[in-house]
Amino acid sequence: GTMLAGGLQILTLTAVIGVTEGSLKRRQVFTMLATAAVISTANTAQALVAGILIDTEPLGILLLSATVVVLFVAYRAYVSERDQRERVEFLYSSTKALRESPETTTAVAALLDEAASMFRAARADLLLFPGADDPSPVSSYRYEAGTTVAHSIDGLDECTDLVSGAGDEPIVVGDEATCGTLHQLFGGGSISDAMVGTLHGANRDVGILVVANRLGNVTTFTAEDLRLFDTLVQQAAVAFENDQLEQALSAMRRLERDLAHQASHDSLTGLANRSLFNDRLGATLRPNRAVSVLYIDLDDFKVVNDSLGHEAGDHVLSEVGRRISNVIRPSDTVARLGGDEFAVLLPDSDNPDMVARRIIQSLHEPILIGDHDVQVGASVGLASANDAVDPSLLLNEADVAMYAAKSNGKGSVIEFQPSMRDQVVK
Repeated sequence: GTMLAGGLQILTLTAVIGVTEGSLKRRQVFTMLATAAVISTANTAQALVAGILIDTEPLGILLLSATVVVLFVAYRAYVSERDQRERVEFLYSSTKALRESPETTTAVAALLDEAASMFRAARADLLLFPGADDPSPVSSYRYEAGTTVAHSIDGLDECTDLVSGAGDEPIVVGDEATCGTLHQLFGGGSISDAMVGTLHGANRDVGILVVANRLGNVTTFTAEDLRLFDTLVQQAAVAFENDQLEQALSAMRRLERDLAHQASHDSLTGLANRSLFNDRLGATLRPNRAVSVLYIDLDDFKVVNDSLGHEAGDHVLSEVGRRISNVIRPSDTVARLGGDEFAVLLPDSDNPDMVARRIIQSLHEPILIGDHDVQVGASVGLASANDAVDPSLLLNEADVAMYAAKSNGKGSVIEFQPSMRDQVVK
């Protein structure tokens, strides 16, 4: 009968909690029922022992009293230990969520969910301030009824006032003025009592965390809740400050990569520019290594610019760069040197002349620009070296050979010969 009464009591309590909070966790119900069964059994056993002692030896009840006191103290210690374990698990899970969540919104949602559950609160809110040089608005997050909603606040005045009111340490507020300020700032739903803490970073305030509306009408937030909340606020401040710092560093690294790419690549075609080509050519040239350079100049490109405009000319250059890239090896380098001139670096190539002819062949297919089919060709100069020669000299020899190819007829490939330089000098 005692066990049945205890079970009915637990079921009644869980039903009330479920109606109040709008949700019920089955695991908690089973845990409470199991605990109630153990307690009921222990209480019934103690009562029966007390009845037997009173019936047989009334003074024996004094010995039983000592046992009851020990059990009471042990139960209180168990409850205290359980609460402490729950707090440690809560801090661990909340810190883990902040550390492992890939996005700030996901991390915030996990944090607010954990905080509302731990403090048995109906809602939890967070403001995150942008950096000093960041023009972004304040980010506001509200967790309520199992859902996290995010929006932006354009002004910092109200946030600044709230930070100054919160002070250095978290506080519990229940007065109408402060609750009204919180309600106006976060919006949506009323706030009757709350714990408010400022997320202090190393050099600035990172944000504000609020846990509000303790479930039930009997108790509000306690001093023990406030101490745990203070620890949570400190951990969240470190986590979000590091996250914002990492985002800033990542943005700087991306900017550095973009600037480095822009400095070494052609902005129109995305190919290597003359500077990067010369660097790679110099790194490739060494004794007893065959290196070839193709110098490519488009035929009749000026006609495209004059008749269809520079935008059409840019489209042609981009398409030419793509086609050249498609017919060379991944280890080769193609670059746009400027205007309609391209170059290809061929390290350890057995037949650079064949590569040059594949490039010319790839340009035979017309390029569609609007309603126009544009046909361009190319003249290619080839220069090779088997020693660590001056990179600029090898590129210049390929350039001289390209002019010889132009003179020989469009769409041809000419390999550099020393006599060509003599002709250029003359």
